[in-house]
Amino acid sequence: MKHIPVVRALRVPALVVSTIFVFVVACATVPPAQQEARVEELIAFVNAAEAEALLEQSGRPFLLDSEIIEPSNDVYVMWRNMIAAGWALPGGQIIGISPVNEHTYRSYGSGLEMESYFSRRLPEGSAVVRVQTRQATWDLLLGGQRDGMPLIYGIRGPL
Repeated sequence: MKHIPVVRALRVPALVVSTIFVFVVACATVPPAQQEARVEELIAFVNAAEAEALLEQSGRPFLLDSEIIEPSNDVYVMWRNMIAAGWALPGGQIIGISPVNEHTYRSYGSGLEMESYFSRRLPEGSAVVRVQTRQATWDLLLGGQRDGMPLIYGIRGPL
């Protein structure tokens, strides 16, 4: 019977354990707004939620296209009206996740107010998520989290 050196025998399990460790640590450090599984969970939530639940899952101030909505009641009315008009993300498929950077605000407006919103009001790790539905393409501005699901800080579209 041939003896395998202990160091060599432990090399494979150690490699497997270290790979798993790196994967777990990477998942823990990627913000929810940039995790595809968390965003898919949010899309399903949006499709089933009432205005009150969407308000709770919304960051504030809220950005609707290029309009900043500050008061909670106004955000609630926006959600109520959008739901009444039939807005949802049916069949929503993520087609891109882009972390917010110092230039992202330019897609929403070129003024100082928009630059300030993106640099001072959004949490660290925010992202623009492009979602394709059966009817249209939307950008969701996501950041932070509540119960592991990203908060919605804005919507832009249809694009």
